[in-house]
Amino acid sequence: MQDPASRLSAGLPLKLADLQAKGCRVLSVGGREVLEVCFFREGGEFHFYVGRRQDFNIPEGHDGPMLVVQNGLATLTWADASNVYVVAGAGDGSALKALL
Repeated sequence: MQDPASRLSAGLPLKLADLQAKGCRVLSVGGREVLEVCFFREGGEFHFYVGRRQDFNIPEGHDGPMLVVQNGLATLTWADASNVYVVAGAGDGSALKALL
């Protein structure tokens, strides 16, 4: 089985302009555009966000994935050369890890 970290850092075939043209919801986060896709899987509700890496201050070597759990909310964050990604959901993060 391939390491999820190496698969994620290889990048996803997503082009933000294409997703926006297809009607994905666009949010403004600190004046930067972020696309949001919400979905359900195995009884859980998840929110997936994609933004251009150049719009966020992501230092080299911090490509993730990084799991943060606080106050009953878990986020899984990673980046590739073009984009930064965040998946959020309720709980301790085990459901997010299962998505990988």
